[in-house]
Amino acid sequence: MDVFLGNPIIINAQFTITGKLMKKTNTPIKMAEIIVLTNENKAIASQLTNEQGEFKITIAQGNYNIQIKQLGITIAEKNIQVDENINLGILYADETKELEEIAIISSKKIIERKVDKVIFNVQNSARASSGDALEALKVTRE
Repeated sequence: MDVFLGNPIIINAQFTITGKLMKKTNTPIKMAEIIVLTNENKAIASQLTNEQGEFKITIAQGNYNIQIKQLGITIAEKNIQVDENINLGILYADETKELEEIAIISSKKIIERKVDKVIFNVQNSARASSGDALEALKVTRE
């Protein structure tokens, strides 16, 4: 029977990083993306904060950069060394943006083919702003 003495070797150990993201007004920032990057700037894990601004990510031992983004804008960053479970506590974001409204605009295809007809949507044509209806009709096909 072999007996190993000394410190146990941890192979492929997984550790948990937890924290809470808050505005300076002490309100939680929800739906912010927490991204874990290697020293080579490769993303290895990501998660969105919950309704309370909390997050929990499990990763392997190593040195990482934690990047926090909201609407594609980096609002906080922190370098960490992971060799045990880490609670980052409350992180306050430098800047957050809250949208009041989002508009999704779509336009029809210039030519739509139906079973019994072909529709030419003049308003989406380059000719719509430069001429009259006859000019627009000249570019349509039968």
